Amino acid sequence: MLAEGYDADVITLDADPLDDITAMSDPDHVTGVWKAGRRVKGA
Repeated sequence: MLAEGYDADVITLDADPLDDITAMSDPDHVTGVWKAGRRVKGA
């Protein structure tokens, strides 16, 4: 669940993975990464 008080692992992309699944494997498309609720990549 994405809500305050929960830990989440989330990846955000600058492309739609439903249009091109390879965007998930290209680090240039990854705009943010959260692990256990803490941002580990991105601004």
